[in-house]
Amino acid sequence: MSTNRNRIRILKFLNHFNIGGTERQFVHIANGLNPSKFDVEVACFRTEGPLLHRLRPEMPLLTYPVYKSFHHFRSLLSQLRLAKDIRKRKIDIVHTYGWYPNVFGLPPAWLAMRPILIASMRDAGAYMKPSKIRALKFTCALADCVLSNSAAGKDWLVRQGVPEKKVEVIRNGVAVPALRGGPGRGRIRQEFGIPADTPLCAYVGRVVSGKGIDFYVRAARILADQGRNVRFLIIGALSAEKDYRSEIEMLARELNLNDHVVFTGERQDVAEILREVDIVVHPSLTEGLSNVILEAMAAGLPVVATRVGGNPELVQDGRTGLLVPKEDERELARAIASLLDDPGSARKFGEAGRERIIREFSIRNLLKQTEELYLRLSEQALIFNRIAGTIRRPVWR
Repeated sequence: MSTNRNRIRILKFLNHFNIGGTERQFVHIANGLNPSKFDVEVACFRTEGPLLHRLRPEMPLLTYPVYKSFHHFRSLLSQLRLAKDIRKRKIDIVHTYGWYPNVFGLPPAWLAMRPILIASMRDAGAYMKPSKIRALKFTCALADCVLSNSAAGKDWLVRQGVPEKKVEVIRNGVAVPALRGGPGRGRIRQEFGIPADTPLCAYVGRVVSGKGIDFYVRAARILADQGRNVRFLIIGALSAEKDYRSEIEMLARELNLNDHVVFTGERQDVAEILREVDIVVHPSLTEGLSNVILEAMAAGLPVVATRVGGNPELVQDGRTGLLVPKEDERELARAIASLLDDPGSARKFGEAGRERIIREFSIRNLLKQTEELYLRLSEQALIFNRIAGTIRRPVWR
């Protein structure tokens, strides 16, 4: 670490800036770090996505394109340029977010012989192929610290062989909105012709197979068969998986749910939509620490979620929402029905969830813990350098 500057210079590396939980957390941290202590620069593969414009305009933005694969010679040249830039710009900490930035960014950062290296994994790796796990383990071996956003994610990393003392947990943080019932109430209902007295459930997130959306749709059929007049929103961006959204739309048609399930597409007004929602449903098959659940709880909404990954770390079953087994549409429908039938309990769940978010998962807590990690690792590096007289030191080795 450089010792002749008061501020620590950090390079934070992300894939892109499309709408997603990791991307939102990245922007919160990059914008919110104390400028009197940290100089923040941002790196990415592609300068695309609506969140790009939320970065502070004065923040340096560097791009390192990947051409077809990491093994393409032009991709290797991008990595070489990254190593040179780290040295030239006197970067103290390189912090990468997600599998692709980890595997692409940390090896050249290690070769640059300067910075502290922090890898981030923000899920429990449920669908990661063995080849990707091997590459991740190699990357984690280079890193001084591996950051997870959930205890479940940390447990998975340790099971893969990452030393437990190297893995730290900093949970996500969210902004807490004003309580619902404000001026925006009614807009989503007007847009899609939903009566004011019709209960609204919502799935929010990427339209991908790992999110269990098909079980959400099947639960909607079960509730419709019970004679319940409920609308089920699916709010999220198109999937990168070929034809996945069309498969879900086809399933809704096959189940004769055209009048019950509403596909809104990607939205920039999710916070406003949540003002009109009664229950947020998160049927994911695997999860790290869900921003969607955090945002729903912050909005004072009860949550029905599957008992996977970091979900039980957020949803306290019977207190802030209900937990159900994954891949079980009947239990999902039963939990939704219990909240619809007992609005008093649903309201209490929402209130307790909001209080918990304010107490434990605020943006302020996220920034405080992140800054403390950066400062602690920097101090350890400084002490090591003074003792060993080296220009780079492995913190945990």
